[in-house]
Amino acid sequence: MRAPNMLSIRNRLLLCFKTMRIDNIVGQPVSWALLSAFFIIDVLWSSIIKLQIRIGWEPPVATCALLLLSISIRGWTRRLSDIAENIALWIVFTETGCLLTYLGATGAFPLQDNTLANLDHFLGFDWLACRNFVVNYPHLHLVLAWAYKSLLWQILFTVIFLSALGRSERCAELLLLAAFALLITVPIAAFWPALGPFATFGGDQGLTAYLPHLLALRAGAPWHFSPPLQGIITMPSYHTVLAILLTYAYRGTGPGGGMGPVGWAVAVLNGVMLVAIAPIGGHYFVDMIGGGAIALLCILGSRRELLIPGCQAVAAIGSARKRR
Repeated sequence: MRAPNMLSIRNRLLLCFKTMRIDNIVGQPVSWALLSAFFIIDVLWSSIIKLQIRIGWEPPVATCALLLLSISIRGWTRRLSDIAENIALWIVFTETGCLLTYLGATGAFPLQDNTLANLDHFLGFDWLACRNFVVNYPHLHLVLAWAYKSLLWQILFTVIFLSALGRSERCAELLLLAAFALLITVPIAAFWPALGPFATFGGDQGLTAYLPHLLALRAGAPWHFSPPLQGIITMPSYHTVLAILLTYAYRGTGPGGGMGPVGWAVAVLNGVMLVAIAPIGGHYFVDMIGGGAIALLCILGSRRELLIPGCQAVAAIGSARKRR
C-alpha cells in the first residue's frame, strides 16, 4: 500500500479547512489543532503520572478574551484580529509547552552534566572563565542580561509587526516551527537531562531558581507545582532555537524582499542573545550547538516538506487570503 506523501497531506489539510470554512472563524486553524494536541497530551500524561500544576486564572482568561476579540473584529479589520489571535496562540503554546517539559523531566534519567562539561572542554570552551569574564564587566553583564531576557518581548513584537504587515502566515509558520522544535527538544532533554553549569560550577540563588522544580520532578510522584513555572531544559538550548527562528521569521519583510532595518535589528539583538546564553542563561556551549541544529533541522524540514507539512499548508492558506 502506497504511503501518502507530504504534498498530499498538505492538500488534505487545505481541503479540510476550505470545506469547513474554519479560517473564517479563526485565522490559524493548523496552529490551534496542534496546540489542542499539546493540551490533550498534557492532560492525559499528567493524569497518568499524578502531576498537578495549578494554573493561574490569567492565561486562560487572557486567551479567551483575545480569541473572542479576534473573532468579533475579523470581518472589520483582519490585521488587528490576527494580532489578537496570534498573541492568544503564543500564550497557549507557552503554557502547554512548558508543562510538556515538566512531564518529560519526570523520567529522571541519569544526569549528563559531566559529559556536557567534558564536551565543552574538548571544544576548548571554559564556561566558568566565560562567566567570570562577563561578571567582571558590569556594563557587558547588563547588556547580555537584557538581551537574554528580551525573548518574550521579541515574540510579542514579532507577532504585532508581522501581523501589521499582513504576514500573519509568517506568524503561524514561526509558531509551528517552535512547536515542532519543542517536540524534538523535550525527548532529548528527558533522556539526556542536566542541571546546568550554575549547579555544576556554582551560581547565586536567583540564577538557580529552576533547580527546586527540576530536582522535585526527579524525586518521584506525586508532584504539585504552582506558577510561575521555570525553564528547566538545559540540553538542547531552547533559547538558541527561538533566537534562530525569530530571526528567520523576518526574511523577506523589508524593501525589495530583504530583511529590512527591523529584521536586521532583530538579527543583531538575537546575535547578542546567543552570546548571553552560556554565561547568563546557564547553558553549556554544546547545549547551544544542539539547539542550533534543531532549529536548522526544522527550517530545512519545513522548506522541503519533509518534517512539517503544516507550514506549507499555512503558507498556502495565507496566499489564498491575499487573493480574496
